[in-house]
Amino acid sequence: MSFLAPFFLFAGLAIAVPILVHLRRRKTKERFAFPSLMFLEEVPHATIKRRRLRDLLLLALRSLAVLLLALAFAQPALRSGFATTGEPTTEVFILVDRSASMTIGDRWNRAKELVQTHVQSLGPGDAVTLALFDETVELPLISVTDVAQASRVLDETEPRDRRTLLASSLRVIRPMILDLLGDPLRPSSADVVIVSDFQRNSALDLDEVRLPAGAKLTLLSVGEPSTDPNRWVRDVELHRGAGPNASPGRERVRVSATLGQEDAVLEGRVRVSLWLDGREMESKTVTVTGRSTAIAFEPIALDAERVSKGEVRVEPDYFADDDVFYFTASAADALTVLVVEGRREGAGLFVQRALESLEAPRYRVERTRRGEITTADLQGKHVVVLQDAGSVQGSSAAALQTFVEAGGGVLVAYGRESIGTRLPAWLDLRANDDVKQSRSGIRLVSVARDHPVFRTLDGGDWGSAPFFRHFELNASSSAPAQAPTANPAQSSEQGGEQNGAQGGTQSAVLARFDNGDVALAERRLGEGRVIAVASTLDTDWNDFPRQGVFLGWLDRSMQYLGVFRASEDSYTVGQPSLVEVSRDRSLEWVLQPSDGEATHLRLDGQDEGDTAVGDEVLLNFEVAGHNSLRPPGTDVSSGRWFAANLDRSESELMIADLAVLEAQLKPDLEERAVTAGLNPDLPPRSFWWLVLYALLLLLVSEGFIASRLPARTQLSRS
Repeated sequence: MSFLAPFFLFAGLAIAVPILVHLRRRKTKERFAFPSLMFLEEVPHATIKRRRLRDLLLLALRSLAVLLLALAFAQPALRSGFATTGEPTTEVFILVDRSASMTIGDRWNRAKELVQTHVQSLGPGDAVTLALFDETVELPLISVTDVAQASRVLDETEPRDRRTLLASSLRVIRPMILDLLGDPLRPSSADVVIVSDFQRNSALDLDEVRLPAGAKLTLLSVGEPSTDPNRWVRDVELHRGAGPNASPGRERVRVSATLGQEDAVLEGRVRVSLWLDGREMESKTVTVTGRSTAIAFEPIALDAERVSKGEVRVEPDYFADDDVFYFTASAADALTVLVVEGRREGAGLFVQRALESLEAPRYRVERTRRGEITTADLQGKHVVVLQDAGSVQGSSAAALQTFVEAGGGVLVAYGRESIGTRLPAWLDLRANDDVKQSRSGIRLVSVARDHPVFRTLDGGDWGSAPFFRHFELNASSSAPAQAPTANPAQSSEQGGEQNGAQGGTQSAVLARFDNGDVALAERRLGEGRVIAVASTLDTDWNDFPRQGVFLGWLDRSMQYLGVFRASEDSYTVGQPSLVEVSRDRSLEWVLQPSDGEATHLRLDGQDEGDTAVGDEVLLNFEVAGHNSLRPPGTDVSSGRWFAANLDRSESELMIADLAVLEAQLKPDLEERAVTAGLNPDLPPRSFWWLVLYALLLLLVSEGFIASRLPARTQLSRS
């Protein structure tokens, strides 16, 4: 036994207090009032009676109470090495790898046989806990009592599309082993048995989960080196807009893939094919050299009405789970922009060419001269650019207002056509009709860098472009700038100075010239937003389109005004992914793999891993392949498709050195020898609370006994 706070044992010297109380002399005679003693002679009285201890039982109880109190503060503790009660038992933790690599050959069947053999060899008093793991551990852990029960558990389990990570399982069982070995009332030992193929990539971060001293480790391997190298599709990239222009309504995309193999020295020829919506689009034979090899396919056309399900396949080998890479491609990922220009020919050419040069996202741009803007013109558009378009009134203004209130965006640039004309009040952000001129040109000096249209452009030289003519935008009042929030739908009042606007709308100053005039301003209307530029978006009044920052600013502005969120081409199985969904009243959805069982979800935070952020939801894809997310009661084909792939670190099938792995997991032997059999990892188990219980019982007994003693004892207590 040891003490966590041994200095409190000195408090045991306070045992002298009850002894002194018992030895203290007290007069027990009654006192009587008496007149003055001035006429009486004082006679000395010698006390010859010796002091002696009375009520020894009461004294012993009080002294023991003091000792127990000091002992409780000293916190007595036992280590597991001193446990002497009960029969020794063994707790066996069997960790079974169920990752994707266990599907190779007969690895899973051999793993089941090894578990059955080990369970059969245990003693009758041993307890067995079965843990299934890959990159996570399946909870709760399963307690099994015999071989038949262990077999039933494993027969009901199959490997799944996850990578192997030994540290994940050891982090779960390590606290259980610490509690087991640190229990002074239960003499037990702990055996850890790991059944796996022990890929080299699985042995990560093992120093943080080293087993406690006293735990026995057994590694049972089902992996075997292969003479043939594993080859897989490592990654797929989509390059939009590749090749010649497609027919209207169809976008072209070029697919490129990267192939990987284990042995960098080997060289071999493999057949690789591209599939789209179940049809083989192209196939070619390539020579794989080194660790990775790139391959590109011919451009393919996408259907604008639906999401295409794509696959890149390499010819099958002994590990089939990584021979296919799944992806999705949609023409709807492009932003559609309508550029409206005035009578001046080519006014919108700079904007069109700049946007069409971008690939992520891809832009589809339509240009039109000033005239009537109809609802049909705005159908399917994300952003409208009014490039020196002059006046927009009547039915055109009404259609545009409906478009913005429903969530569309408008970028307004004022130029020659704007002189003497006015836009609708909600759209015209000019303070007056005066055009300001500067021969040398004024420049941008103040930019709201926390606003989405500038946020990723911190390195840009905004003061390099001269502006020779400009209008003064509305800045009737000023307020401190506000940082944008995470929800794009709420960010129209973000970044820059907030200003009052006509009709109850709100505007924000995004940039100023060096003369103090407002260069860029933003206004919110309904669910949409409007950004106004005090000058043109071509080289008629300024040199801004020739600057390097123009393309980035225009791209960010289009995405911001169009509330664009690019969807991922593919996700990784097992990793929480934030995906955008259109939310309905029920909030109930069905997630179903193309060849698996459906999972019903409530996207309101009631399911594990379900976290809603606006229109985006955090989902876990459990199966590699194409997954359909749809409302209940609808057909699978009508859902939104997502592609999920096995983590490609699982494709590295090289086997780890078991001797090195065992040395990483076991505690240091020298450290164990120094502690003379005590576990340095196990904290002593304090039982101070038991001492306090004993003290409480003792005080109750003391009070009961003291109440039963004669009156003289009661006086001695006073």
